[in-house]
Amino acid sequence: MSDHNDNMGHGSKFRRIWGRFSGESVDWAGKAVKAFVVLGLAALIFYVLGANDGFYRENELKNRKIALEAENLQLEEENRQLTSRLERFGQDPEFMEDEARRKLRLVRPGEVIYRLAEEPDLSDNEATERLR
Repeated sequence: MSDHNDNMGHGSKFRRIWGRFSGESVDWAGKAVKAFVVLGLAALIFYVLGANDGFYRENELKNRKIALEAENLQLEEENRQLTSRLERFGQDPEFMEDEARRKLRLVRPGEVIYRLAEEPDLSDNEATERLR
């Protein structure tokens, strides 16, 4: 009678055929189906989690793109300013002389340069001791 009840259950025909084909018991086939379902659910969960990670990665890349575009605009402006200065060097001798005097501390022959000594920065304690 148990065979009759077994034959009436859902999927019992598959289990009997699988059990005969594989030469193993019907219980193993049921365990294999359960394992397959569990693995399928695990794969689905990993896929969903991976899709969320992809969403966050996409947002991260969009934010980085915006930051790089802003930096690019800033560098383009700096490039324009440097190009303008370079053109002035070739066209304006006074500009070139002023830059050489200021940055390279160059002087004309016969000029005398006076450097004023700067007072050192003193802390409050050192200044008080000097006054005594």
